Amino acid sequence: MILGPPRINLEKSSSSELYSYIDNPSPVTIICHWWGYPVPALSIKKNNKALPSDDVKIDGPRLEATIKIDSEDDFGNYTCHASNTFGDATYDLSVLKAGKWHRPVGRESWGILSFERHLLFQYFSSTDIHYLSPLHLIAR
Repeated sequence: MILGPPRINLEKSSSSELYSYIDNPSPVTIICHWWGYPVPALSIKKNNKALPSDDVKIDGPRLEATIKIDSEDDFGNYTCHASNTFGDATYDLSVLKAGKWHRPVGRESWGILSFERHLLFQYFSSTDIHYLSPLHLIAR
């Protein structure tokens, strides 16, 4: 067993930028997964205020927070914090405002989600939903 301070595991954690829109039926899920032993104590805050405990699940080195985007106040910067006897660390994430999903006229199987400088195209097949970036469309 190797003792050490907490460090974020970027491969198992959420991207530092997440996108959603107001009244999105799918909440944003923030995942912060940490290395360190002893297993670090974990928390998450928005604007230096702890999130409600009902919205946060902690399982060992993994913290998962569910953010329902009901208003503009839900967008912003979130900070995951981990600490143990060897030190502490933080991981900053941003929940950014995206354009609301809409289906183009006359295209029942396609949808477009736009946000800031990005577009995401959504294709519905009979069994699944597929997401394509503009680069995927150019390559085809």
